[in-house]
Amino acid sequence: MKHPSDFAICISSYLTKHLAGTRNLSSNTIKSYRDTFCLLLLFMKEMNKKIDRICLADIDADLVIRFLDWLEVNRGNSASTRNVRLAAIHAFFRYVQFQNPEMLLHCQRILAIPMKETEKRFVEYLPEQVLRELLSLRTRRKNMEYEIRRCCVCSMTLVQEFKN
Repeated sequence: MKHPSDFAICISSYLTKHLAGTRNLSSNTIKSYRDTFCLLLLFMKEMNKKIDRICLADIDADLVIRFLDWLEVNRGNSASTRNVRLAAIHAFFRYVQFQNPEMLLHCQRILAIPMKETEKRFVEYLPEQVLRELLSLRTRRKNMEYEIRRCCVCSMTLVQEFKN
């Protein structure tokens, strides 16, 4: 058997030990990060890279930018989805910095890739029934929580009136 690459060692440790153990992230978050790297490997495979020979040095800032463009153009992903994938890559290379300090400059170049500006969407309104349900919720600390919910509902109502 061939020796595993530094990328194979890092990504395995990152997904199985670091995210689940050290960071205690949810299984859905870990799956999202894993899916990012599955897509990155697919992209690299389409570029005729041998998946079992990929090293950390192969994944440079230029390749990450081309990967992000590929997500948007070829796969039809939105800028928000692109940013989610970039956040996963950033998180991985923050981890790599500490595992492989000799790769610090390489990692910092990837970490310097900015998120893409996205359109911020706001909830236009909450249906009256939802507002009634929010206000009807009762808990042990009912007075404080009720007042917080009431303030939120009043604020949302004022914003809606202002917009109209």
